[in-house]
Amino acid sequence: MSTIRAQLLRRLSIPIILLIAVNLVGVSGYYLMWRDEGGTLSDALYMTFITITTIGYGEVYSLGTQERFFTMAVSLLGIGSLSYVIGTTMEHVVASQVADARGRRKMRNAIEKLSGHIILAGLGQMGKQVARELSEQGREFVIVDLDENNEDYAKDRSYHYVLGDASDEETLIAAGVERARGLIATASDDANNAFIIMTARNLNSELSIVVRAESDTAHKKLLLAGADQVINPYIIGSRRIVNQVLRPALVSLLEMNLANHEGALRLEEIELREGSTLTTQSLRNLNLRNRCGVNIVAVIRNDDIISPPDPDMHLVIHDHLLVLGTAKQFALLDAIEVTDTDIVTDNKSPDSKAADSTDSDVTARVAD
Repeated sequence: MSTIRAQLLRRLSIPIILLIAVNLVGVSGYYLMWRDEGGTLSDALYMTFITITTIGYGEVYSLGTQERFFTMAVSLLGIGSLSYVIGTTMEHVVASQVADARGRRKMRNAIEKLSGHIILAGLGQMGKQVARELSEQGREFVIVDLDENNEDYAKDRSYHYVLGDASDEETLIAAGVERARGLIATASDDANNAFIIMTARNLNSELSIVVRAESDTAHKKLLLAGADQVINPYIIGSRRIVNQVLRPALVSLLEMNLANHEGALRLEEIELREGSTLTTQSLRNLNLRNRCGVNIVAVIRNDDIISPPDPDMHLVIHDHLLVLGTAKQFALLDAIEVTDTDIVTDNKSPDSKAADSTDSDVTARVAD
């Protein structure tokens, strides 16, 4: 939308300048011609206006030959400039409507292809920060918001966007809530967030829902409405300020973890799914620290957090690993193929490990 508007302004700049110049020349010319006859600036402006707009009620004062040639020049340039401005504006209106329809159809088709994405309900100040973080981390997400200006904001940044009320079932279905992995509600009104949560939970009972809370009293109510996590930005902000004063080194470490520049440490959660060869190994034999540089901080199993994990601990399907490393190290972890030729398992000797190979590691990155 903003691109089309910018193109319109560029196309209209010259004719608008010409139209203004013709008006100034016309008013000045008629005033100088009629000044001796008692003509005023309002008379000159009126004559210029009826000439350019082709109203033509009649001459305010009589015109000689030179004055008539001047009037024809003002009429020709003025009418031409005004017609171009009106025609280009109407063309812009039609083109905008067509572009909007085509763009929304294209956006709808793109969203229909998404699966395992995140829905961001609300694009206020906090919503924009969340969208930026998701985009920088390469996550697929769909924004749902009622504000058309925010639609332009999303389009300028190539974000998936659905214009509508996030508490409406049809809007959430259009955003792919039934295929989504999570929903983040960042509306500034707790009641609105509660309606969004209940609607989303009704459409997808497995959805992971994180919601922003504006007040302490809303925390329990939002959990009852179906949220998995409730975040109060004021509490988090106050803790951050206090820790900055009392524990600056700790805050620096956290900032390093949250940074997105190359080489920054990141803490990620990895879920072990069906087919992952990591589930056949102990942490000692996996030797991921030496192989790709990452460190396993904790293992989450059946909601129990095991930290630090025992090196002889065997991983199982649906374990969640909290892993610390850089973006480059995580890329190595994603690309690595964990095979029996790489690892000595608890049941095989070094001589027998080369006899066969296993499937590649299948893991799923959950969240930063």
